[in-house]
Amino acid sequence: MKRARAFAMIVCAGAALSCGVPKPRNTQCRELNTASREVIVVEVDREETSFAPPCPRDGQAYIDSLVTLRATGEGLRVRFTVRDESFVPGAFRDPRCERYQQGEHPQRCQRDAVVLFPSGTLPGASYVEMELAPRPEGYRVDQLFPWATWGLERGLGRLRFNIVVFERGPGGEENELRLVTILRVLDRRLRAGADGGAPRGSR
Repeated sequence: MKRARAFAMIVCAGAALSCGVPKPRNTQCRELNTASREVIVVEVDREETSFAPPCPRDGQAYIDSLVTLRATGEGLRVRFTVRDESFVPGAFRDPRCERYQQGEHPQRCQRDAVVLFPSGTLPGASYVEMELAPRPEGYRVDQLFPWATWGLERGLGRLRFNIVVFERGPGGEENELRLVTILRVLDRRLRAGADGGAPRGSR
């Protein structure tokens, strides 16, 4: 927990997160003005790294756990849970929902989605929809993304960690939660091999 608390202090690292009222029932979220702006470091095959999610701006859904990251040789594993009592899984760009843009709310358009944007959220940007596993009062996210998702080789370098939780409720209400920060990925094993011995220094 000491490690988790330390990373909770850098939740909005290099980020613009949707923080505000109302306050959720959990107490792990962080407001923008309580976090320092630092890069979060993750190391391949080391301990998990966790940080606190943004506080919800509005709507009934919110992330009710720490966001946990684990770097492996294959990629970045992302885990967290969302509390959403009206959870209905659906596609991010569902054509059935186009009428939302005109203020109309077809019944079948209620849906929730979580999307990873590797290079930003501008129109036409690439994205990867995350798999959502139902749980009591919401759903769980647990997914491994290959380093190639961000154009990284063997997990070395910096990447933009940009995940958006989209919520559309039964009455047509819409809400978004954004996890946006910069991660620096290190692999000490590669450094050790290049030096012909033990890795130098520490994080």
